Amino acid sequence: MDAANADGDAVHKQYDVALARLEQAFQRVQRAAGCYPSDSLAVFEARQAYERARLVWLSAELTLRGDALLNAPRSRVPRGNVLVVGRSDQIVRSLVVLLKTQGYASMGCSVAELYGALRESAYAVVLLSVDCAMARDRALLDAIRHAVLPLPIVALIRGSLASLQHVPFDHVVSDPSDIGQIAGALDQVTARHVAVVSPFPIAPQGDAGLAVVQP
Repeated sequence: MDAANADGDAVHKQYDVALARLEQAFQRVQRAAGCYPSDSLAVFEARQAYERARLVWLSAELTLRGDALLNAPRSRVPRGNVLVVGRSDQIVRSLVVLLKTQGYASMGCSVAELYGALRESAYAVVLLSVDCAMARDRALLDAIRHAVLPLPIVALIRGSLASLQHVPFDHVVSDPSDIGQIAGALDQVTARHVAVVSPFPIAPQGDAGLAVVQP
């Protein structure tokens, strides 16, 4: 194994460990919230531990994306417009950069900014980065699905969380995946759909209706 492959394996292992700890911390928050009042010390400490785990995971995720960017083969073939949606600005931006290396004219937005982004431009497909809280929030996923119709959604879901999704996404990609797998999924769903300019309605509750509440 050469040095580059060894470094890549180390980055993936670091990510896997960080993700496992994040999921464990999230589950502790859920257990504490189910057993104690929201203002209790137990819930506070569980939330603090979750935030620390989330920061470690975010660092590992960005390292993984940076490694992928350095090693991604460039494509000069123009592809469709992709709207990247997620709760983490850093992750959304890194995915936008990666997709641009593959010829996609990609843009990114937060979940709360989704309606505005859809009104501003026409897209061929939505790439949704799903985190722990989002994967367990059926109402939020339903709202996102409804908001982007008739556009297809490729969901990027982390690890074991992929089995928790209930919304009929057009394609689910396990995260982490290399850019080739993500591009393949995007190409597959866009081959079945045509980009349209649709008069998306304003959300009845406003854009804030899509906001994700931290666990």
